[in-house]
Amino acid sequence: MTIRPRRAAAARPKSLNTLPFPNNARLSDAELAPPAEPFAPSLDRILEVHEIANRFHTHPETVKRRLREGKLRGFKFGKSWFVREADVQSFILDALESERHLRRKEGQ
Repeated sequence: MTIRPRRAAAARPKSLNTLPFPNNARLSDAELAPPAEPFAPSLDRILEVHEIANRFHTHPETVKRRLREGKLRGFKFGKSWFVREADVQSFILDALESERHLRRKEGQ
């Protein structure tokens, strides 16, 4: 068994203010302070594809196609798609505003 020499630990800066910046720039206290309002993601209800498909009386693949095309906002976790309820509502409102939900023949 061979014994390898131990590597020296890399020196760590004592604070963020000592990090090397171009032209020896330093961060001010305001830049180091946490943001006034922390990021708070929306805690809307998360829907699965089959729930949305049941709501619209359509096939789950149709919902997945809308997600892939970017017409419906959502996110993928593993192999499954999920959509916030607020994104479903905005999808409906966009459809109503654009009048793409209307299926009329020309001249009627």
